[in-house]
Amino acid sequence: MKTTGIWIDKHTAYIFSIDNGKETLEAVKSTLESSNIRSDKGNRRKGQIQDSTYQRYETHKLQQYFVEIAHVIEDTDAIVIFGPGETGGQLRKELKSHFRFLGNKILGVKKADSMSENQLKAWVRNFFEESLDLSQL
Repeated sequence: MKTTGIWIDKHTAYIFSIDNGKETLEAVKSTLESSNIRSDKGNRRKGQIQDSTYQRYETHKLQQYFVEIAHVIEDTDAIVIFGPGETGGQLRKELKSHFRFLGNKILGVKKADSMSENQLKAWVRNFFEESLDLSQL
């Protein structure tokens, strides 16, 4: 059984998988730029247009990012998503609506701060040890 934990924010996803005792860690980077493209110049209406333009840009970039993540995890049997902010929930929503075969494998979406590589691996191992029958790992 292959289990996968995904630590995610808007810029990087760390995908840690355990498959019959073999562990792999892969990073997927988003192409979302960290700065907002809106300007403080001009009137209020112009700023609103630029805000909506940035929202469309951000939504498009996140969808591309989520598709790339989905391709990396397509052969997993169980998934947990964790990390700061709302990106984990957005990934869950995307997987449930556009990658149903993966969306149905999500066991949880949890809040978590930044972690070292070792902390991330330990967190995923602990989650699946508590969530699944140990003989399946």
